Amino acid sequence: MSTLGSLLTSEWQFLDDDGAPLTLGTVQFYAAGTTTPQDTYTTSALTVANSNPVQLDAAGRALIWLDPTLAYKWIVSDANGVAVGDTVDAFYPSGYEAYVVLGLLQARWSEVTITATGTQNDLDISEADLVIFANASDITVTGIVAPSSPAKPGKPIRCVSTGAGNVYFSNQDSGSAAANRLTNFTSSGDATIGGTPLAAGKGTTTFVYDSSDTTWRMIQHDQGAMINYTASSTVTGWSSFTAGREFVKYLLHGSQLLIQYNLEGTSNATTVSFTIPFTTDGSGGYPSYYNPLGFTYDNGSATTTTGAAVIGPAASTVICYTTNAHAGWTNSGAKIASGQLIMAVI
Repeated sequence: MSTLGSLLTSEWQFLDDDGAPLTLGTVQFYAAGTTTPQDTYTTSALTVANSNPVQLDAAGRALIWLDPTLAYKWIVSDANGVAVGDTVDAFYPSGYEAYVVLGLLQARWSEVTITATGTQNDLDISEADLVIFANASDITVTGIVAPSSPAKPGKPIRCVSTGAGNVYFSNQDSGSAAANRLTNFTSSGDATIGGTPLAAGKGTTTFVYDSSDTTWRMIQHDQGAMINYTASSTVTGWSSFTAGREFVKYLLHGSQLLIQYNLEGTSNATTVSFTIPFTTDGSGGYPSYYNPLGFTYDNGSATTTTGAAVIGPAASTVICYTTNAHAGWTNSGAKIASGQLIMAVI
């Protein structure tokens, strides 16, 4: 196996299987996926082509610059014309500089910073590999401009939230061109919060471009921190709340959702419920999700039994009870329902 040293400058060096310079070897360059020779160049101006194959010197080195608008394939041979190591195919220099260590491509990413807010259709990231969202208020991304020709199947983009606003990625949103749309782990949050979220200054996600289905496919997601959903949740069972003691928060990791809630105030009903921003998974016979209440307080007193929070399959409303047997509440006096739920969502 040949080893290629740094490509961060124009000088490449190849080593043989023993780590010695590939003395007087050659490197033949082709258009990716073909046997059509393709030029490399002696300087970054890309005006003077190298010979093809490129001749390596006694130290296994050569000055090689690639055209960033093209995709390359290359074959390394020793001084006797015998191929060394694996053929490197479908190498795309556009958007980053790269180097190969022990035959494996590694990348020095290019990056772009997004400060736009509001709904962004067909977001142009200039084919960067790292997208930093420094938005001052919330942004909803309905699509990202697909990699340009030559097609780059499997191109990854890492998205990081560093701004003061949340970032939402909308699943298969018609606001963007079909080839630029996103396929997320979840889609049910689109209608209530705008999409799969990254918490302000915390969250990360990764997409790769699926050229077969012409979509950006999410392969990693971590919201990064809780997001407050209180103002959007529909809560029933109280006539008023104690200041600072009412919240519904959520944390999404892929398709696993954690809900934390504390609802405290004056009761006006025998029932208690609140809505969440996603719909639970109802496929494959998923059951209802049961979690004990962390604290249950009814008609001015703590209950002697543990309450329960329940949400059914394919549902987005949590119902709370004063006991595991689903007993109701008193419709007057001080009332508190507090706890957390973990569930799979779609």
